[in-house]
Amino acid sequence: MSAHSAKKLAQFAAITVIGFGLITALGSNPATNALPNILVDLLHWPVNGLERVETPAAQVIAAIAGGVMVGWGINLLLITNHLFDRDNRLWCLLVFPGLACWYVVDSTGSVLSGAWLNAWLNLSFLVMFGAAYWLRRQALAGQPAT
Repeated sequence: MSAHSAKKLAQFAAITVIGFGLITALGSNPATNALPNILVDLLHWPVNGLERVETPAAQVIAAIAGGVMVGWGINLLLITNHLFDRDNRLWCLLVFPGLACWYVVDSTGSVLSGAWLNAWLNLSFLVMFGAAYWLRRQALAGQPAT
């Protein structure tokens, strides 16, 4: 994989964070919460229609969490767009501490709330960003990615 493809993977991961943030934010209003309701039902496997974003407390948390995810995703995208090619080590130092903290807190809370599937899905973000960093290093070193 080329360095360019590695950057595209990191950009895709950041855009995915933004997308999940937007979906989460839709849960802030009963008129727009169909997709977030499907998501929370899926995350509380099995899919049975019981888990929904309906209470005012859940709706304000959806607004806050969605906004934080969108903002974080934008930051990840900007850091990737401006640093990934120039200083991959600095990119790593700016991306991975926050990613690790998010993963531990989000996944722990997800498991404790019964949404264990979310912890597994969170792993996909770690894999995408980690693979992008590793593939970029391999491309710069002129070594084939195995």
